[in-house]
Amino acid sequence: SPFILHSSLFLCAQLTHLKLHQCGLPSLPVGFTGFPMLKVLKLGLVDFPENGESQLEAILVGSPLLETLNLHFVDVRGNDAYSNAWVIRGANLRSLTISSDFDYDWQVKELPCIDEVAIDVGNYVSNIKFRGFLASFAQVRKLSLCACYTSVIFCSYHKKCQL
Repeated sequence: SPFILHSSLFLCAQLTHLKLHQCGLPSLPVGFTGFPMLKVLKLGLVDFPENGESQLEAILVGSPLLETLNLHFVDVRGNDAYSNAWVIRGANLRSLTISSDFDYDWQVKELPCIDEVAIDVGNYVSNIKFRGFLASFAQVRKLSLCACYTSVIFCSYHKKCQL
């Protein structure tokens, strides 16, 4: 099980870059208002507590200057493999990278500045919900897709396009 960070992390209001790897996050403290200066958030193999999708959404909403968001095999499931739907949003978000083996019922809204998106679709490439998720990025300039299955690390489809 991962090392669980202390909740004092959420008091660092002056953070501009936050990169976490192979750790667990505690629940958000009462009164958490976000990271108002955060521009880059990179999470790799990070486990969220139960209702993690709500916690991650709260962090994004509380980071109005966020320009880069990387989510690599982030576990927001809690006790239910398919928890509540949650929204990725950010008025200043320009770059979004997601690698995951699960479709967490992500929704994308309010990304007026998005320019580059890279998604490793994992095992849910044919999922109808994913098609709708992907359609949310019609305005991006650079789109990179990869279907990499965990049993065989092999990129069977990779496409970059200029829209």
